[in-house]
Amino acid sequence: MAQWSHRPTKAGVHAYKDGDTRMDAAGYVLERRSNHPAAHWDGFVPQHRLVVEKRLGRYLSGMEAVHHINKIRSDNRDENLRLFPTHSEHIGFHHLQKAKIHDPSLIAAVIPLAADPHMTLQDAARRLGMCWNTVRKLCDVNSIQWVSAQIVPVTEEQVKQALQGRTTLEAAKVLGCGHMTLRRRFEHLLAKRRTPTPKPVKPDGSPDVPARKLRAALQQREYRRARRASTLPHVSESPGEALRVSPPRHQQQ
Repeated sequence: MAQWSHRPTKAGVHAYKDGDTRMDAAGYVLERRSNHPAAHWDGFVPQHRLVVEKRLGRYLSGMEAVHHINKIRSDNRDENLRLFPTHSEHIGFHHLQKAKIHDPSLIAAVIPLAADPHMTLQDAARRLGMCWNTVRKLCDVNSIQWVSAQIVPVTEEQVKQALQGRTTLEAAKVLGCGHMTLRRRFEHLLAKRRTPTPKPVKPDGSPDVPARKLRAALQQREYRRARRASTLPHVSESPGEALRVSPPRHQQQ
């Protein structure tokens, strides 16, 4: 097999000692090996596969794929070649490299957000204009620890104090944790708990109920009284008028 030389030719193809080489249209270097079992009809074999075969001491199968780490197809140094067992894994690796989770500018934007204890994954995703699951994968792949995802030490006494005069969501913000954390860990404190938001009242102390609700309640009351007094009456109502209860049709004649 031809040995690697660091002297590039004028055409940009690296020269090889004692080897008949050429470059194909895709930018790969081919080397003449007529006795190779995977040689083309003209006797040439992709040189990056020959280099890996020399490293392993065996022929590569048709399912195995060789990847150029620095993405230069003519750079066939042994340390620049990586072997994948299947072509599908090789293609999947290329798709993964093109994903957002490897974007340096995006990684630089996520690092300060991850260090903010008041920033959640959902808030960061909305700010970055992407899915929160993508932000989570970016942190996992690049070993970025999200500070707000750590377990917040919350005691039962702190929860009781935070719930006084507040809703569950407001208490969770005060404690610096999620509302589902309170619902899972302190369910007994939230059971049968009335909302702390007071209902609107009039100056005289009576509840401030909208007029349409009062009209509906009065209509239902009149309807129930008429139904208890006799059989089910014929009800007729026109827009903007109060409910009129008329007697049955056999009594109208």
